[in-house]
Amino acid sequence: MVEIMWVGARTFPLLIAVLRSSGMGGGVISGTGEIFPSSTSFSNVSLIAFSRASYEVGTTAPASLRA
Repeated sequence: MVEIMWVGARTFPLLIAVLRSSGMGGGVISGTGEIFPSSTSFSNVSLIAFSRASYEVGTTAPASLRA
């Protein structure tokens, strides 16, 4: 549970930054922090951002937080 929260804390701001920089404010953010984009192109961008953030977490997280 701690790992999930920690990853979410790292990933969510990154997705928001991508959303703003892409100039697409049409994404709907749910209560759980998921983004439901209004276009498929943003879906691809968010997937790339999420995988990049996940890689960063995997390489920089303390050993106790790694899966």
